[in-house]
Amino acid sequence: MNHTERLSVLPRLAVALVAALGFASSSVAQMYDAGVACAFPVQFDLGEGHSLNVREFVDRNGNPIRFMVTGALPTLTVTNLENNQSLTLKSKGQQQTFRANADGSTTYSISGNTVLTWFPTDDPPGPNTIAYVGHIVVNIDQNFVWTLVKSSGKELDLCALLE
Repeated sequence: MNHTERLSVLPRLAVALVAALGFASSSVAQMYDAGVACAFPVQFDLGEGHSLNVREFVDRNGNPIRFMVTGALPTLTVTNLENNQSLTLKSKGQQQTFRANADGSTTYSISGNTVLTWFPTDDPPGPNTIAYVGHIVVNIDQNFVWTLVKSSGKELDLCALLE
């Protein structure tokens, strides 16, 4: 998966940043082939509206070193395109922090409700899409490979529920 495709995955980093910057004023849909986000083809539909706030933190030279996003994303509907079963999740709020690391990686911390998609190249390897309620820390390397550092709270396997 190339850089552009990687950042376009709705439940991931791009959604938070795009929505936070105010570009998610209309609904957005993204489809993925079998083996990418789930074992079956899946569609993510992000509803309209959000209540997100973004704060950027910079070093003494003005370089961004951390972003904090707080608030609630729009509803997310996940649909299995083989059997048309779907789940709709309403965001109840979250805090996300993106911190740049010296080695070029990013530490992504999420507290609250979120949905993450794990690709086959990630650790843990996907394809899988998980709804989390609690706290998650992920390291994102220079190749956009995601590694779960820690997770506490509840996890819900959306792919298993939609099979």
